[in-house]
Amino acid sequence: MNAPRSLGRRRGRPVRRLRIRGKWWKVKRQRPPVRGKLDGLCDYATRTIYVNPAAADQRSTLLHEVLHAALPDLTESAVEQTEEALEMALRKCQEPSNESQGRQSGPARFRYSAVPRVRVRAGQAVV
Repeated sequence: MNAPRSLGRRRGRPVRRLRIRGKWWKVKRQRPPVRGKLDGLCDYATRTIYVNPAAADQRSTLLHEVLHAALPDLTESAVEQTEEALEMALRKCQEPSNESQGRQSGPARFRYSAVPRVRVRAGQAVV
């Protein structure tokens, strides 16, 4: 069963706060408070991440804005490349493995060793 492409949930509740680099950030599911059509916004002054509910892919938007919050020195291009690499790694984790097919009746279970490693180095994501 694939998870819906919306904001992450924890114990059935939407994510409202995240700890990023030792600081608490608010996550608001509302249109960013600036002019223009944005899917998301990372406000460093108030430590708030805005995710537009009209965004086509809210999970990617949240991931993108969390990367801005965690790594403020990265260029937009580097954030996009890192986001794509992380999305690819997350998709690989959701795909059932060959050995689990046919033996499980419920959702596929993954061992930690099946999770691809992602390193961010000098603005580049290495999977």
